[in-house]
Amino acid sequence: MPTLDEHLFEQNSEQLTEQPERFRVETTEQAIWAMRKLRGIVVEIESVKAIAQSEIDKIQAWVEAETKQLQTDENFFTALLEGYHRRLFEQDGKKKTIKLPHGDLQLRAQQPAYTKDDAKIIEWAEQNRPELVVIPPKELNWGELRKQGKVIERQFFDAVTGEAIPGIEVMERDPKFSVKLKA
Repeated sequence: MPTLDEHLFEQNSEQLTEQPERFRVETTEQAIWAMRKLRGIVVEIESVKAIAQSEIDKIQAWVEAETKQLQTDENFFTALLEGYHRRLFEQDGKKKTIKLPHGDLQLRAQQPAYTKDDAKIIEWAEQNRPELVVIPPKELNWGELRKQGKVIERQFFDAVTGEAIPGIEVMERDPKFSVKLKA
């Protein structure tokens, strides 16, 4: 005579091996019914997504309204701190970072910005530095030229030939200000 555990194990094993036959579409009427069910499911999914998007839009509008004044206040206080830091930096050029109890004020040098006239630069490069011109299409390898050039008083010079390169205007940028808040 089997024990209770053996009997339950035997029953569970039979249930796991016996799987009911899955429904199959075999007639046009069944296919039409399945299509109606599928269309209803798709419509319901679209409805749920539309409701969710509506709520997301409302929340985003609420966030915008609630943070608009706060962002204005943030910009105001950041500008005050930047003015303070820049005045100290003018007095003592070593004050790139000012540590305060609630965070740090930082000024970091930035790379200069360049205004380029590619046609003039390519024309110059074809005559003086053809290795900097990539063909096809005819375009300048700006990254390589920038690495090999020097900036002197808003002019860009080729370090190899020593010539001022036409078509490049250099604009020095102020150091970038940032506030790092402590948690």
